[in-house]
Amino acid sequence: MEHISQSLEGLLKKLELDRKVLGWSVLGVWEETVGPRIAANAKPAAYRDSKLFVQVATTTWMHELSFMREEIVRRLNAKLGEKVIEDIIFSLAR
Repeated sequence: MEHISQSLEGLLKKLELDRKVLGWSVLGVWEETVGPRIAANAKPAAYRDSKLFVQVATTTWMHELSFMREEIVRRLNAKLGEKVIEDIIFSLAR
């Protein structure tokens, strides 16, 4: 007989919720991954379709982070243990 944890794991994978949960887990590793200076000026706001949406304090930070986009994606995926984030979309916080 299959354990309930195996059944739930299978259901999560079937519904692709496992990737969504893993994508949202970026909230727990954001500051550790990007550092306190960036984390103070840029906050993850949403995760959808393998994209992380990040709100940024100023246009200067948005411009700076756009140059760092690929490196941040690489470091976040390494921290999460698999390629969950394909892109980061930066927008100015309101």
